[in-house]
Amino acid sequence: MSSVDDTINNFVSVAERFHGVREGTPQHSIILALYNSSKPKDEYQMGPDDPWCAAFVGAVSGGCGLEKIVPVSAHCGRLETALIASGATRVMNPQKGDIALFDWNGDGKYDDHAGIVVASGEHTVRTIEGNKNDSVDYREFSVRSTPVIFYRPNWEGTPVQSTNPIQWEKYREYYSELTWDEKSEIKTFPMLQVSSSGIYVKILQDFLGLQPDGNFGTETRDQLLLYQKEKQLEPDGICGRQTWSSFFA
Repeated sequence: MSSVDDTINNFVSVAERFHGVREGTPQHSIILALYNSSKPKDEYQMGPDDPWCAAFVGAVSGGCGLEKIVPVSAHCGRLETALIASGATRVMNPQKGDIALFDWNGDGKYDDHAGIVVASGEHTVRTIEGNKNDSVDYREFSVRSTPVIFYRPNWEGTPVQSTNPIQWEKYREYYSELTWDEKSEIKTFPMLQVSSSGIYVKILQDFLGLQPDGNFGTETRDQLLLYQKEKQLEPDGICGRQTWSSFFA
C-alpha cells in the first residue's frame, strides 16, 4: 500500500471515529475545537449552534494534519474554491477520500452540504457527513439521481505528517475497560460527585491532572472546584454537562 493510500485511509478512518456524535455533546465540542484550531485566521470561528457539515470536513483534515490538501472552511462554497486552489480536481467517478458537495436547493451552486466519501460502487456512493440530522452519520445515494459533485484532493501534492485527533479524546485510552453498554453511551457523560466511582471518574481525574484511580474523593472534588473557578463555571464540585463540555472547548 502506498503512502497516499495510507493518508486517505487515515483521513476516512478519523472521520468514521466520530460516527454517531450528536450536536451539543462534548464530542461535538471536540469537532468544533479541531476545526477552530486548524482554520485559517480569516475563516469563520465556529460556535455550537452553527451549521457544521463543512466544518466537520475541516475538523477531520486538521486532526490529520492535512490542511494544505483538504482546506479548512466553515462554508461549502468557500471549501470548493479552496479545494480548487489547493490542486483538487473535479471527478465523475468518486473514490474513497473524495469530498462531496451537494446542491439541495437546485440553484446550480453546490454549497448546501458537504461530506467525505468512504466507499463507492458502480452507481452508488456512501459518505460520512457532519450535521446530518444534527449528527455525524452516513448517507448512501445514487449518483445519477442526487445533485452532487465530487472533488479529489491533491493527495500527492504536499508531504504531510498525519496526526491523530485521539489526543483530543483522552478518555479513549480507557476505552478497552468500558462495558458494551458504556461504550454505546460514551457520548453522554454522567454527572459525577463525591462517592462516584468507575471509568468516568478516571476520565475526569485525567483531565484534572490527577492520578486516575476511579474514586471520586475529596482530592478530586477540591481539584475540580479549582478548575471550575478558573473556567468561571459554577463551583459546586460536581462534574455535570457544562464541566464535561468545557474540557473539549
